Amino acid sequence: MQTEAQTKEISGDTYKVYMLPPRQANKILIRIVKTVGPSLGVLIEELDDDAVKGGLAGLRNNVDIDGAFIGKVAKELCERLDENEIERMMDAFAKVSEVNDSNLLKVFDSHFHGKIGELYAWFAFALQANFQDFGRAWGTDSLPSLQASATDAA
Repeated sequence: MQTEAQTKEISGDTYKVYMLPPRQANKILIRIVKTVGPSLGVLIEELDDDAVKGGLAGLRNNVDIDGAFIGKVAKELCERLDENEIERMMDAFAKVSEVNDSNLLKVFDSHFHGKIGELYAWFAFALQANFQDFGRAWGTDSLPSLQASATDAA
């Protein structure tokens, strides 16, 4: 069942993203958590109880983000990133996405050729469109923030 698409312009192209079926979205979300979760453990180790209680504001105020810290988080994340898994996720979202009124999966390689920043901006938008209620359910707007930062990078 298709729901109404969310639309966003990225680098002059118009993207529409529809919702994945719930079971497929759940599988993707679990894969994301398994990939990202352990690197968050490194972050949580750096926080004291007051910082944890303060949420994102506590994090910003209580973590010394230096090269060693970023290196630890990046190491944990990179050890778990799997290019085949990311490709499967992108393919799933591309099936339910359009770019300039064409199915994105059908034009994926030709459309994103030489535009890796735009590729990741679209991917972040697809994640946000499909999982925005997950962030709200947990009392955070972190997924929309992720999408905004990826769009800024494009």
